[in-house]
Order: sequence, then C-alpha cells, then structure tokens
Amino acid sequence: MMDSNSVRFWTAICVGLSLKFLFAEKMEGLTKAQVRKRALAGIVAGASAAFYGTDHVVAYFSVKEESYLLVVIGLAFTGEHIVRTFAERGPAIGSATVDALVRVITKGGGK
Repeated sequence: MMDSNSVRFWTAICVGLSLKFLFAEKMEGLTKAQVRKRALAGIVAGASAAFYGTDHVVAYFSVKEESYLLVVIGLAFTGEHIVRTFAERGPAIGSATVDALVRVITKGGGK
C-alpha cells in the first residue's frame, strides 16, 4: 500500500500535468489521433521527468523539504519540453563530443 508521501507525490504529478494541459495551446490542423498521441507523449514525458528528475533537482539546487512538491509540479509541467530538447539536441551534442574527443586523441592529448 502507498504511504502518504507517495500519494502526495503522485497527486503533485497529476496537478502539474493538469496545469500543463489547461495552459496548452490548441493544436490546429492535427487529426484526433495525432492530438491523442501528443497528449499521451506529454503525459509520459511529464510524469517521467517528475519521477526520475525530482530528487536530482532537489539535491543540485539544495531545495528545502517544504518545496519538494513544487519541484514535482514544475517538472511535470515542463517535462515534455525538457525531454523534447534532449531528443532534438542529443545527436548534435553527441556529435560535438565525439569530434572534440577525436581532435584531442589525434593531437596526442589522449596518450
């Protein structure tokens, strides 16, 4: 059975996702299937960002205990944009990293 902290955590995720879709822009020109797919992707991305990222954000920014649920709501609200940014820029970041490593190794810095 879930304890009260787990219930509060998942409730905060639901609040964040609800806010996201209340403030979401209309998706004109998309079919119903495309709208459902984007909505589902947004829900999964937001919930995943909140579930996997909250503890990291709290630790990195030294967030106080009483603000924990606000971080959860914020990550649920912005999670789709965070995931989309990583997905779009990931290949470019990886390519730049490999290029930098190749330059270091070919100049003798990797010995």
